[in-house]
Amino acid sequence: MKKKECAYCKKEFDSNRKRSAEHIFPQVLLELFPEQDVSFTPERTFKDNFGLTIADVCSECNNGILSGLDQYGGKLIKEQFLEEIDYNLKDSEIEKEIDYSIFVKWIIKITYNYMRS
Repeated sequence: MKKKECAYCKKEFDSNRKRSAEHIFPQVLLELFPEQDVSFTPERTFKDNFGLTIADVCSECNNGILSGLDQYGGKLIKEQFLEEIDYNLKDSEIEKEIDYSIFVKWIIKITYNYMRS
């Protein structure tokens, strides 16, 4: 029987490589938008204030690269989308900067987590 492996790095779980709970929807999104407390999974819809998790990710991936993607995504939303714009600038061009390579990886991570849920 094959041991289970991390959904990201594909390394087997063992005494050194522990499972961890990966949020399907990043914790930073839950914190930024606490009023959005409805979760949708392929099987059901339900109220959820804590965030759905899946336990098929190793702690190294979860606390490493995946955490970095979540940090970038949270920072991006806070700085680029939630920033209030002065009404007097409504007709002005406002520059925003996004690292699309990291942003797309973050969106793919969320999608991949959701599809495995």
